[in-house]
Amino acid sequence: MIVQTVDLCDYISIRPSGKFGINVVCDKKIESLFENCAYIAAKTFFDFIKKNKNIEKNIGVNIEIEKNIPINSGLGGGSADAAAVIFALNKIFNCNLELCQLVDLAFKIGSDVPLFLTGGTMRIRGCGNKIEKIKPIKNCNILIVKPNFDISTKKAYEIYDDKILDSEKRNNEEDSRMSSLLNSIEIGENDEIFKSTFNDFEKVMSQEDTSYRLTGSGSAMFRMFSNEFQAKNNYERMKDLNKEVFLCKPINYGVEIIEDSWN
Repeated sequence: MIVQTVDLCDYISIRPSGKFGINVVCDKKIESLFENCAYIAAKTFFDFIKKNKNIEKNIGVNIEIEKNIPINSGLGGGSADAAAVIFALNKIFNCNLELCQLVDLAFKIGSDVPLFLTGGTMRIRGCGNKIEKIKPIKNCNILIVKPNFDISTKKAYEIYDDKILDSEKRNNEEDSRMSSLLNSIEIGENDEIFKSTFNDFEKVMSQEDTSYRLTGSGSAMFRMFSNEFQAKNNYERMKDLNKEVFLCKPINYGVEIIEDSWN
């Protein structure tokens, strides 16, 4: 599959704590602590470095999340948070893990977590751990619309697996569509790129507006515009119909540290 990171993001503050343990707070209602991706990422990271690095056993952190990426939208917000946590903890505790080691850790948390360490325009293969950076998509506006309902990723995959059974036929169709999409990206024609995009979840999820594509397993949808004026007009129109609407730009990077205040 092809994945593109955009400039819609959560902000995460991580500080070492004098108390043992992992504390996570968020400005939006999230899942229970032990199911939260940031918590799971921190625990996975600490379990690894306690076994492989000379680091104090009774360490703790406070993690604060400012949530901007909609929950249950197919945009990978939880996975992006997990990637940000292990990336930052590696810096904070001077563990000096290589990117390949962080990718391995990220993959233990979730199959789509590693891509947020790389970012940009990527072709993802295997189970999510084979990431290839390809020619970046540039000079376009991406309108993301989160309808006023959620779709559970787990439930979406259950429905998909139940309805899409002919894997050989599916793989042949995907190969043809992937070739068309990669060719459009190589040429750099954004209108053709969007026309070439596809999402197999659209086969099993009802979608009223076919001029948009599902993001991941949904429920958010996206549309690409080369014309900024047209993008802004559509943004204003969709804001009247949906609570969460975002006008974004593609970026060529993944998670990043924007302020280092722990040293």
